[in-house]
Amino acid sequence: MTLLSEILSHKNRFLKTIILFFSFVVLGATIAVIGPTLLDLRQAVNADSLQISVIFPIGSVGYLLGSIAGGVVYEHFDSQLSIAFFVLIMTVCNVVIPWNRSIISLSATQFVMGLGGGGLDTAGNVWLLHMWGKKSAPFMQALHFTFGLGAFIAPLIAEPFLSNKKNITESGEEVEVLVGTAFEDLMIWCPYTIIAGLGLATIISLVIMYFIKSSDKPHPSIQNNESLIIMTLKQKVLILLIASIIFHSYCGLEIAFGRFMTTFAFYSDLHLNKSIGAYMTSVFWGTFTLCRLLTIFIVDSVGTTAMIWADILIVMTSNIVLIIFDLVTLSPQFVSALHNHRYFSDEMKTVVQKLSTDGEKILFILVWFTRSRSTCDEIIRLLWESGQKEASQRLTHYNTSNGHMEFRIHPDIPLRECNAPMIGSLYYQMMRKPRGKCIIINNVPKEVYMETDRFKHIFEKLHFKVKPCFDWTAQQIEENLRKSSEKMVKSDAFILMIVSHGLEEQILGSDACEGIRILSVDPNNTEAQRLVNTDVIDIKRIVDIFSDKNCPILRNVPKIFYFTCCRNSFANQLSEQQKPVEESKNLAKPFVEVVSHEKRSFPNMKSLDEQWVDDNKDTFICYSCAEGHKSYYDEMLGITHFGQALSHTIAQYACEETLTSIMSRTCDFLQQFFEETGCYAPEFRGKGLRRQLSFNP
Repeated sequence: MTLLSEILSHKNRFLKTIILFFSFVVLGATIAVIGPTLLDLRQAVNADSLQISVIFPIGSVGYLLGSIAGGVVYEHFDSQLSIAFFVLIMTVCNVVIPWNRSIISLSATQFVMGLGGGGLDTAGNVWLLHMWGKKSAPFMQALHFTFGLGAFIAPLIAEPFLSNKKNITESGEEVEVLVGTAFEDLMIWCPYTIIAGLGLATIISLVIMYFIKSSDKPHPSIQNNESLIIMTLKQKVLILLIASIIFHSYCGLEIAFGRFMTTFAFYSDLHLNKSIGAYMTSVFWGTFTLCRLLTIFIVDSVGTTAMIWADILIVMTSNIVLIIFDLVTLSPQFVSALHNHRYFSDEMKTVVQKLSTDGEKILFILVWFTRSRSTCDEIIRLLWESGQKEASQRLTHYNTSNGHMEFRIHPDIPLRECNAPMIGSLYYQMMRKPRGKCIIINNVPKEVYMETDRFKHIFEKLHFKVKPCFDWTAQQIEENLRKSSEKMVKSDAFILMIVSHGLEEQILGSDACEGIRILSVDPNNTEAQRLVNTDVIDIKRIVDIFSDKNCPILRNVPKIFYFTCCRNSFANQLSEQQKPVEESKNLAKPFVEVVSHEKRSFPNMKSLDEQWVDDNKDTFICYSCAEGHKSYYDEMLGITHFGQALSHTIAQYACEETLTSIMSRTCDFLQQFFEETGCYAPEFRGKGLRRQLSFNP
């Protein structure tokens, strides 16, 4: 049954629902109106800002007790009369509030107001579920939309009646100037009376509806037990606990922010008057209301869990920015360090230059750098180095960065799930399931037996369809990869990982790898020497198989290549033959003096022709070591140091950072192996990149 047909089938229920909506408009207006009128109330009771702020926790206690009492009253009395009773309490309090002349009486009134508001909140939600049962979802969204609507109009109602109070500064001191200092000159009784009038109209409507149609039967879906979900006591307690924690923090921020915004605008360095503060409060509640309306449609696309996490992260980021905003200054040292930082691109510099005030620039910089843990770490460092240590320390306190996770020696390591996917024009799309194909080729399974299992687990957790392959010759690598490219389907990304022996910009096939094992025992074996010389394939040739030209279905799709192999030259290896054997083995070819060939040439990735680059856009190439160096592995664990570092970094940070950031952290991770093996950091290159890549696990 559609929503319209549901309404037409239950006209009286719908009429009662409209009246309930109106009562929540009154609730929203009652909660919000105290924000823009707080400064006038402060004068009415002759209190300072700290003293008058006590009315909020007292009112919250009343709201808590009212929420509990609301359920009790609703159970024992008629639903409509219960709602009317709670609205009556708020109406009376709205009339009384502006006439209070002491902080004690105002606090008492706020407590009683909280009782009425909490009772209405609880009873109203329960009554709506009672009336519409399983069909209540759109009505519930609309109910809370009307609350926001009331909160939106309350500051607009209050603004014309605020006292003419301005904020000025003389010799660094704040001076308050008030036109009309007598209590009788205060006009805040007007907005409270208007809201009380709306409450009275709601009460009259509820009473009339009660006499017209007092029947309060539950919705048929409730009578038929259609909406009942069987849960254990443990499940109920867990859900209630989680919901309570979320609402505790979310509603507290929502109400406190809305109520203190006018006061903040008035006393901040902006020196805004109360009228502008009231309009700012209205904008806050208006945005709040609009987002509630949009949520009805967005939640169907991203899901409830993702929506909740996105909301929490946005709120946390906003509050962090507000906390340190006043402590950050655009000092010459800070600006210089910022402009030279790798995270601050030319596009960001252009945006900052177009902003007119330092406040706007600081706000943009803080929002940009607090979007993830790693970038937040960077702004903390920049602030500290530029001498702004208080801002740096405070931001450090609120940043949740932590060190690398503990080493795991088994293939299955836990991977943190993404709470808020990185989506939008700045990122490649990574939302399909599966994301795409991942091919892992291991030509040295005897040496690094755990590498394949580790990354099969990792990439499957990243929602890729993984195909592990072992012992492919150079010819098989090319032929099989070409077949895979021809069978490729539309996807969000493609990953190829090759673990093998290597030399500069070439990968050795399985026959060459076996030849290396033979040569380690019999250095003069000519057949093994021939295999090592011939069973090779250029990295450029592998990457080119999946270019836009050769694999058009992957056009505009990120292609990620991991090459875990050595990249040192013959000359370097020859010079290292006399060095002591290290505890950790490497994937370089041993005994190179018997297999070197002077005429052999290796394509240099840094000098690729422009046409090749044009044909290989959206390409990420990750090497396990820097150019000219070896790639090491742990013989006992059966995994390369690069594989250990990369897998742990992906597992910990893929949920919130981009691939570029993950590779940067992998480099940091590998530093702990440097003293043991002398291994160098991996190398990461991009070809024709248009966006950032986030795995969104």
